[in-house]
Amino acid sequence: MEQSGLQKATGVTVRSYALLPYFIVGTKRIATLHRRQASVFARQFPLRVIELPILIPSIREMFQRRQSNDSDPVLEYLRMRFSDVAKNYAAASQKSVT
Repeated sequence: MEQSGLQKATGVTVRSYALLPYFIVGTKRIATLHRRQASVFARQFPLRVIELPILIPSIREMFQRRQSNDSDPVLEYLRMRFSDVAKNYAAASQKSVT
């Protein structure tokens, strides 16, 4: 942000993105979060979604587990679901670029 000549001023910090609307509705505050979550909030609260004036690098998320838990069926299910979601998201992103 500093490269763009902008300064960040943190007025409030919340423990969960789910709390953000309750801290910004009716104030002059703004919040920066993922577009998908912002769109959900804008449908539920009197908020509007605007583009940032700068580019923010992509976030890389990871799923880690202990090797000793490899045979746990619940963790295997979660790993497969996360993998499916990531593949679908990547495929959808490729379609929107082309």
